[in-house]
Amino acid sequence: AQVSYAYDKSGRVTTVNGSGYYGVSNYASSLTYRAFGAVKGMNYPNGRSLSTAYDRRLRPTTWNVSSVLGYNYNYDYFNEHTGRVTYAGSIYDPSLDRSYEYDNVGRLVISHSGAEARAHAYSGQWGTTDGPYSHGYEYDVWGNLTRRYGWGGDAQGGDSAHSTDITRSYTNNRINGVVYDAAGNFASNVAIYDVTGQQVSYPAGGMTHSYDGDGLRAKKTENGAATYYLRSSVLGQVVAEINWFSVAWGWNRGYVYVGAQLLAVQQGGVNWMHEDPVTKSKRVTNSSGAIVSTIELDPWGASTSRNVNSAFQPRKFTSYTNDLDGGDDAMMRRYGSNWSRFSQPDPYDGSYDLSNPQSFNRYAYVQNDPVNFVDPSGLKFMLACTMGNDCISTYTWASRYDEFEAFLRWIDSKERGGIGGSGDPGGRGGRGPRIADKPIDPNVTKQAFSDCISELYPQYAMAGFVPTTSGTNGVTRIRDVKTGQQADIVSDSSPPPAVAKDLLKNNARGATPVNNPYWTYAISFANSAENRPGEKRYPELFLAPGMDYVRTQIHEAGVALTFIRNTHYPGPWAPPPNNLDPNHGDDGPAMEDCVGRKVYAKVGLTPIL
Repeated sequence: AQVSYAYDKSGRVTTVNGSGYYGVSNYASSLTYRAFGAVKGMNYPNGRSLSTAYDRRLRPTTWNVSSVLGYNYNYDYFNEHTGRVTYAGSIYDPSLDRSYEYDNVGRLVISHSGAEARAHAYSGQWGTTDGPYSHGYEYDVWGNLTRRYGWGGDAQGGDSAHSTDITRSYTNNRINGVVYDAAGNFASNVAIYDVTGQQVSYPAGGMTHSYDGDGLRAKKTENGAATYYLRSSVLGQVVAEINWFSVAWGWNRGYVYVGAQLLAVQQGGVNWMHEDPVTKSKRVTNSSGAIVSTIELDPWGASTSRNVNSAFQPRKFTSYTNDLDGGDDAMMRRYGSNWSRFSQPDPYDGSYDLSNPQSFNRYAYVQNDPVNFVDPSGLKFMLACTMGNDCISTYTWASRYDEFEAFLRWIDSKERGGIGGSGDPGGRGGRGPRIADKPIDPNVTKQAFSDCISELYPQYAMAGFVPTTSGTNGVTRIRDVKTGQQADIVSDSSPPPAVAKDLLKNNARGATPVNNPYWTYAISFANSAENRPGEKRYPELFLAPGMDYVRTQIHEAGVALTFIRNTHYPGPWAPPPNNLDPNHGDDGPAMEDCVGRKVYAKVGLTPIL
C-alpha cells in the first residue's frame, strides 16, 4: 500500500491519495485552511466532510464531521476568561454535551455530560443523567489528583444511581500503596524497565516490549501473541503492524496520516478516523460513511458505557495505543487512564517551567487539563489543535503553556484596547465587545425574531423557525396574513446551482418554483472583513459562539422579506426605524437591530453605542 500527498504553495497538505490497498485511490481531498494556518475543512471519499469555525481570538468554535460527530465550543462559562473550553455542545446528540470547570491554576475540577452539563453550565434540571459520566476532581498543591468523585467510566465506576468516591495520598508525588522502582517507574506486579526507562515487561498483564534505537516501541507481545511495529521516520508514529498468521508473518493493520493526525486505518478495508479535539470522542466510518465504531471517554481517557465496538482498533485516547493490560503506549513512556496520570516520570528536562510550579510534577498528565491539551510523545504537552493531536499544517498556535498564555494576553490587549498606560498606577485600556458569559436562550431569540417580522413587515408573520447550524439548513417560515399562504426562506451556504446563480445576481435573493421559493445565504462572517453593525452593537448575542450563523440568517431574512414584500405589496415603503446601516440597500441591518434590541431588553443588557 502506498500513500502520497499534494501540497499548496505554502507547503500545506491539500490531498491525500493512495494505491495498492482495496482499490482506494483517495483518502482525503479539498483540504483548505484559514489565513492563520488552521484547518478550515476537508472532504472524505466516503461522503463525509469536516468543517470548522473559529472566533476572533483564533480559537475553534465548531468542529463538525457531517452527520457523524460534531461539537460547538464555548469558552466563557463559570466566569472563565482563560481561553479554556468550558462547554462543548454536541451537534448530533445532546446527551454527549460536556461542561468543564477549572481551578485557579487551570486544573480540571468538574466535568459533566448530557443534561447535567447543561444544568452545570447555564440551564436545566439536575438529576437527568443521560450522559456517559459526571465527575469532580481535587488536587494537592503539587498537582496530584487526591480525590475523584461522581459516576461513569471504567476509572470512576458506579452509574447514574450510584456515585463513587476515590481518594489517594502521595509521597514525593508517588501514589501511596503503589510500588515504584528507584527511578520512579510504576513497578507493582513486578513491572521491569530497561536502562533508558522504558517498560520491557509487565507479567501481570502478560506483556513484554522491545524498543528501537530511538526508544520507540518496535515489538509488543501480549499473552504470547507478538506484534511488530513499522514507524514513520518523520512522524515517529506507527504506519503498519505485522503479526504472525499460522505459518508466516504478515501485514495486519496500516495507518494513514495527514500531518501528525491519524486519518484512516487499513484493516480489512479502509476506515476513516474522526476525533473531536476537545472531548476526545472518536468515530470510525467505513467506505460508505457509516459509523462502525464509537468511542466515548471520560476527560482522562477511561472508557465509558457509551462505547460501541471500541476494540475495532487500538487508538482510543488521543494518539496513544491502548494495550490489553489497560495501559497506553505514549511513545516515550506509559500512561494510565485509570490513574489519570503517567506511570513513569517525565524524562525530558525541557518540560520544566520555572514560572509554573505545576510543571514540577513529573507524573501529571498535561498539568491536569486534559480538555485543552495533549501530550503526543509523553515528553511535552501542547495545545490540542482542531484536527486532533496536532495541526495538519506546519502552523501551530503554541506548544507550551506559557506561550499559550502569553499569546492569549497579546490577543486580549489587541482586542480590548491595550493593557493600559505606563503612568502610576497605569490604567487599563478600553474594553471592546466581549463574548457572552452564558448563551442567550434560543427561545428568547426566536420570539424576538418573530415579533420583529410582524413589526417591520405587518403583511407577514412567522410561521416557523429552524436556526441554521454551520451555515446550512436554516429555515424561516413566513405566512401572508391576508391570504394565509406560506413560504420558506431557506438559509443555506450551498443552495442548488440554479438558485445560486440568482443569489449571485440578486444580492442573496433567489427564486425557484419549488415549495421553498426564497433562498438566502447563511454563511458565517465571523472571519471575514464584513463586521456587520449588529455584531458591534449587540456582541453578547451576535458574537456568542455559534450565533454568527443565526445572526446571518436573521440578517438575510430581512433582505429576503424586503424583496418579498416589494414584489407582492409594491410600495413605496419608508425605511424601517433604527436601521443600523441606512446605506445597505435593504432591511437586513434593521432586522439585526430589532432582534438585538428585544433580546438585550429581555436579558437586561445594554447595547454598545
